[in-house]
Amino acid sequence: RRVGVDGEKVCFIFDESNVLSSGFIEAINALLASGEIPGLFDGEEYTALMSAVRDSALRDGVIVDSEEELWRHFTGVVQKN
Repeated sequence: RRVGVDGEKVCFIFDESNVLSSGFIEAINALLASGEIPGLFDGEEYTALMSAVRDSALRDGVIVDSEEELWRHFTGVVQKN
């Protein structure tokens, strides 16, 4: 949310001592590969995120017509970070 909505630049640094489980590595790999972690946002949190992304996109002059386009815009911003 901080990157995809607020435009904040974030750097994530970790080494093998920070890895708690293989699931953590899988989540980071998914984030790096696609800009998203499947299932990270659900229900009301997802709805609130999409509302914030819509506001952010409009502020940036980006026109989005569907929720799918909103999600693509959000993940694209995350990947560009």
